[in-house]
Amino acid sequence: MLRAIFSDRHNYDMLYSKPFAEGFTISFRTLQLASDTGFLHEWVNDPGAKTFWQMDEPVELLETTYAEILVSEFTHSFIGFLNNTPVCQVDVYHVLHDELNNHVTASENDYGIHFMMAPVQKKIPNLSVCCMQTCLSFLFSCKDVDRIFGEPDSRNIKANELVTKAGFKLLRPIQLSCKTANL
Repeated sequence: MLRAIFSDRHNYDMLYSKPFAEGFTISFRTLQLASDTGFLHEWVNDPGAKTFWQMDEPVELLETTYAEILVSEFTHSFIGFLNNTPVCQVDVYHVLHDELNNHVTASENDYGIHFMMAPVQKKIPNLSVCCMQTCLSFLFSCKDVDRIFGEPDSRNIKANELVTKAGFKLLRPIQLSCKTANL
């Protein structure tokens, strides 16, 4: 099913939604270049994200980066919504076709994620954890997903705390081409 989503690049419907008892719903849809690039450019240039996302480039280059992700058969990008407001972005990639494959024994059904929250506009307790857990529920609802890896920058304390709260288990530090990461 996830491979089917990767290949259906023009389905912009909400692909997965999860209501929470606190009165809000988290939903995910495929990234739309025309409508999403502007706020994504703001997000990656936020001081909290700039160091770790390393995408503080002109908006045209950011658009080119996401255009390449969206045409690849091994990656996909999603936008997460709190009700109708974009609050997070997730890149999903097939581990067998990524440098992470050099650090794990990967199978056909292993995926990795890069996860970014929007800059905080209104403090909602545990929103990041709710978004990450909804993303994981979405991905694991796909029959062709067995494992999901994360590899946050080892210096990014918030990201490392988030993945732990969301249920990931720290395996070990690894050296990737652009960072030292916690697998």
